[in-house]
Amino acid sequence: MATRPAYVYNGSGWDDIGDKRIGAEAGDIPQASVTDLTSDLASKLPYSYGTATPSTSVDGFLWYDENDTPPTPKFWDGAAFQALTSGKILQVVRATDSTRRTTTSSGYADAGISVSITPTKSTSAVILIWSARSQTLTSNGTQGNYQITDSSNNAISGAEDSSFYLTASTGYEQRNLFAYATPATTSSVTYKVRYQRSFGSGSVVLANDQNTGQMYAIEVGA
Repeated sequence: MATRPAYVYNGSGWDDIGDKRIGAEAGDIPQASVTDLTSDLASKLPYSYGTATPSTSVDGFLWYDENDTPPTPKFWDGAAFQALTSGKILQVVRATDSTRRTTTSSGYADAGISVSITPTKSTSAVILIWSARSQTLTSNGTQGNYQITDSSNNAISGAEDSSFYLTASTGYEQRNLFAYATPATTSSVTYKVRYQRSFGSGSVVLANDQNTGQMYAIEVGA
């Protein structure tokens, strides 16, 4: 059996922990046996290995916690283990609508599409996206307005009031709305799209029969 020097990173450099036996092949990666582990090397192992807990001076390391079911990766911040959830997409919920919808209402009405999501964490944010083919049928100018709201018709930040105006004839435009919500709950919440004719005498149409309307709720860990 051949031997090769083995090293462990101490947070600022590499410490030599002696020669360790390895396979006969020259290209083999050095392997240290469990009995050869120094306390410094042990501190870099998953902390489910009994006393293998990093010192407060060692930070920035990723660990694999076998105590969790299923095992999960965690981050040692120098004082405690933190779950790797910040900025992480936790779930995506999608709704679709293939029905052609029309309104001439001067007040907001439900557009027939909604999405319900149950956040896994009360600190999560929810990104909302809606996309549909909008059309106005007019001969003298018509404007349609669109918004994303909660189930109580409260407009959501970023999608309070978007408009599409056509001066004459018939026109199409792909409408895309983006909103940001912080529901602060782990109970189910519902978001929906509403639309109206805010100006003119023509019809405001959502041509979902030509291009499927979609709505997404994306939970992002805080």
